[in-house]
Parts: sequence; C-alpha cells; structure tokens
Amino acid sequence: MGRKRNVYLGKRVKDVGMEGLDDPREFKGIMRAIENDLKNRRISIQEARGRLLLLYRLTDPSKNSKVRNWSNKTRSQIQQEIRRKMSQLDDFNFFWNL
Repeated sequence: MGRKRNVYLGKRVKDVGMEGLDDPREFKGIMRAIENDLKNRRISIQEARGRLLLLYRLTDPSKNSKVRNWSNKTRSQIQQEIRRKMSQLDDFNFFWNL
C-alpha cells in the first residue's frame, strides 16, 4: 500500500491558465495549502520546508520555463513570500514542540 501524497495543483489549488505552474496565484495557493497541511499536522515541518524550497526553485526561469514571461517584480515578490513562509517555520517549530 502506497503512502498518501498531497497533490496541490489541480486537486486543492485550481490550475489557472496553461497546464502546470505558470501563474502567481497558483504559487500563492500552494503556499496556503502547505501551511494548512502543516497546521493540521498532515505533513512535518521538514516536509513543509522541502515543499516550499521546491516551490521557490520553480520561480527560477531556468528551472520553470513558464515563469519566463513574468516581470522581475512579480517573481521577486513570490520569492520573498516563500522565503517569509520558510522563516516562519522556525517559529512554528518552537510552538510545535511545546
């Protein structure tokens, strides 16, 4: 029996535009879904950090060609938001262990 996987895009986050991660709303929706999974203890802090890191990497045009047409401002805003969520994981880790 396989492990239950959390699939975000297309299942819990609506896929907008072309197929795949190509819209900033999809990135924000996935960040919210990861945060909800963490708060509901469906995933661990390490797993949430890994998923956010993968999401961060996908904002790089060399890793995801669908974000090449984004403005630098939009890309940097999404990257800052992901970094902020990752830094909040450290605070969440403190309260998780109480």
